[in-house]
Amino acid sequence: MLFFSCASENQQKGLGLVSDLYGAKTSYTKGFKINNGKKATIFTVKVGQSKALDTLPWPTASSNIALMIYENFSDEERENFTNIAVEKDEKEEDRRETQYFELGRLADAMEQANVFKKFSDYLMKENYEAIVDDVDSRYKNAQTLPNLKAYMNGLIAKHGKITGYNRMEYGILTPNSGGDKLFKYLGYLKFSDQSIWPYSVTASMDLSNKDILGYRLD
Repeated sequence: MLFFSCASENQQKGLGLVSDLYGAKTSYTKGFKINNGKKATIFTVKVGQSKALDTLPWPTASSNIALMIYENFSDEERENFTNIAVEKDEKEEDRRETQYFELGRLADAMEQANVFKKFSDYLMKENYEAIVDDVDSRYKNAQTLPNLKAYMNGLIAKHGKITGYNRMEYGILTPNSGGDKLFKYLGYLKFSDQSIWPYSVTASMDLSNKDILGYRLD
């Protein structure tokens, strides 16, 4: 069931950021549904006419859209809604499954997204020592720092300085070797020659662990 309510300033900001990042038209609805006697209050984001979203996996792109909306919610809004839904607002034959995200999981993903942000900020500052310091000791050795420096110096020599970055996707990674599931954040670096470069960072789902548990720069 839908109910009418104007978007708050925070909600409008989140919708605007989604529109800018993906080059998408955005709209929203607010509503609730009752299942087995439990009421879910849902903020639904509708996105459409986006070439960027047409090239990205829908589950991880929609996850990031929900996270962007949640990041801009006020504390009160985080209390008032139980879920954020993301819907591809296209022609019926092109419509993709609506994805639903619980706010509790989004809160955890927002917390650990700081690992991605720190990594990205260090890349922009060319502070590779700080990156390696933050990598879990199980996943680094004596060659980690020189390899990272050499790789990034090669990119910068070819494309110029890093001018910015964007987080485009996030999801939950299940390691092939088993073990704990991880948050995985994916984005791209922007260089001064206008080129972009994909990269990803993995972080623990244990909020007390702020280490980098993996990264890829290709």
